[in-house]
Amino acid sequence: MKVSGEKLKKILADKGDLRNFFGDYLTEIASSAQLKVYIDEWRFDNVWEAWCGDTHRLTEKSMPAEDLPDHFKRFAFLSYWLRRYAPVYLYDISIANRRSGQIDVHPDIFKKRRWLRAYGSEFIAFDFAYQLILAFENNKVVQPPNEYFLKMIMYCLKFKHISPHSLILIYYVLFKKL
Repeated sequence: MKVSGEKLKKILADKGDLRNFFGDYLTEIASSAQLKVYIDEWRFDNVWEAWCGDTHRLTEKSMPAEDLPDHFKRFAFLSYWLRRYAPVYLYDISIANRRSGQIDVHPDIFKKRRWLRAYGSEFIAFDFAYQLILAFENNKVVQPPNEYFLKMIMYCLKFKHISPHSLILIYYVLFKKL
């Protein structure tokens, strides 16, 4: 997912730009697993409002004027609200055909589908923010999270309470900023 600096500024400032970019990201993720995607617009609006509210509170109340929230903080809060409101539905329209034996799914695609069915909302929220931070970091090569790390994060996001502040620390560690 390649993003220019101008596009990142638009994403931070405009709900429509964020929504369109998020839709493009989801299409990429879903197509890699041969799934379809649906975004619940009402839930997405709630994500935007909660995210803007948190960003405003960070900016106005808890940070000096010259020290605006960095991209780690902004996108950790976005990840948090995407997970909480879960505006994304991934579905497979070929289930009936697969049950009748008409569709043979490649094992790699089957593995992606299984992962996305188990942790779709959590993975999308975490990875979308990760990709945006990566773009802000000018696609600086970092050690991508390994499979064990991702499984642990997804489990915690699904079954435990992970605060936005915890996500900030996780993203800082992934980008070796601590």
